[in-house]
Amino acid sequence: MPCKEESLCFYPELNHLVSFEVIIGGHLGYLVLIGLLRLIMKNRQALNVAGPMMFYNIIQVIASVTMTIALAPYLMNYVFNISGEFNAHIEFWILAHFLTKFLDMFDSIFMVLRKKEEQLSFLHVYHHLTIGFIWGMLLHFGYGNGTAFYGAWINSLVHALMYFHYFWTALGFRNPLKKYLTMFQMFQFATCIFHAVLVVSVDQEFSFNW
Repeated sequence: MPCKEESLCFYPELNHLVSFEVIIGGHLGYLVLIGLLRLIMKNRQALNVAGPMMFYNIIQVIASVTMTIALAPYLMNYVFNISGEFNAHIEFWILAHFLTKFLDMFDSIFMVLRKKEEQLSFLHVYHHLTIGFIWGMLLHFGYGNGTAFYGAWINSLVHALMYFHYFWTALGFRNPLKKYLTMFQMFQFATCIFHAVLVVSVDQEFSFNW
């Protein structure tokens, strides 16, 4: 069952990483940083950040593949690991997944520096403001474990494919499977919604009496 005395069941020494100060402060800091960068770049030419972006894409692929492989064994428990045990392995990798949400914020930074305002949509910013916040709160209240692995696993898989696509096309190659990547992203959303319904309906490890 979820921990009640500690935010992290198995790594209480890392509780500061999922404190309200980090969760809320980190996401507010993202919003402020994007606003300041937009002001700075308003009357400037777009920057060439192709090199840093290539390095960023490689780091994202490595991190995402690592998390995908680390969490994959729990797919053996009927895919969603419903009512699966809470253990240190799952908690560690979901914590790692949460921390990579701050890394993902560089997507927005590169958009601002390249003056790609059309890409910096409300939905884009909203996504970065909420997804990490949700994972942080799950970990903070001791629920970032068990069946929660599935969301982290499939998101890591999607990110591995997505950032490899960015890296590959940045090299000048065409990706003939691009349309399937979009379809797989839709599949991710659908299965996560189905998973959420199963969790609140039948999972025995989750109790929302906070």
